[in-house]
Amino acid sequence: MKYALFLFITFFSVFPQESDTTEIKWGRVAISGGAFIAADLGVWFYAKQAWYKYGTVKWHTFNDWYNAKLNLDKVGHAHMTMLYNKALYHTGKWCNLSESEANWSAGTLSWLMQMQIELYDAYFENWGFSWPDVAANTVGAFYPSLQREYPFLKNFNLKYSYHPSGDLRSGFVNDFVNDYEGTTYWLTINVDEFLPESISEYYPDWLDIA
Repeated sequence: MKYALFLFITFFSVFPQESDTTEIKWGRVAISGGAFIAADLGVWFYAKQAWYKYGTVKWHTFNDWYNAKLNLDKVGHAHMTMLYNKALYHTGKWCNLSESEANWSAGTLSWLMQMQIELYDAYFENWGFSWPDVAANTVGAFYPSLQREYPFLKNFNLKYSYHPSGDLRSGFVNDFVNDYEGTTYWLTINVDEFLPESISEYYPDWLDIA
């Protein structure tokens, strides 16, 4: 599903986003709205098959801050909502929303998209409504918006890489989303921004620290 979101980001990024009018392009709103509803339903059906295989119980909370996955899933929650934000922001600009409208609606909608999963978790015995998940979702949903508002934050980013682990090959886990052994999240820092001008002149812009 992450790969699908990358495709959405790429798709909407290639269209011109400048316009000589301030009017919202409602035809594009309809197209992008339909696309995101389809993507949301895709995430929903995947989650239902992957996680919601057990009977429902009364709504309850679940503190999974210290878990067997060493909280890597919390970074995953943040990263996923960051991808939502980026896709929604580019879509908003394509629909001719103002910078502020596109920026903050992207954060709000990405948070809501993930919140629906959290609310559904609350009715399953093996899961539950998790405040740590909500916190991670909130950071991920609004960090790209804050980066656009405060450009200095663009020097710090979260990136993702994956290689199939022994857990996946052995069948211990069923798909790459749950293959935490093969997942790596990278905190990247733009080194060039912090170097003295005399050194920055010779430092390659593409070389960062992760």
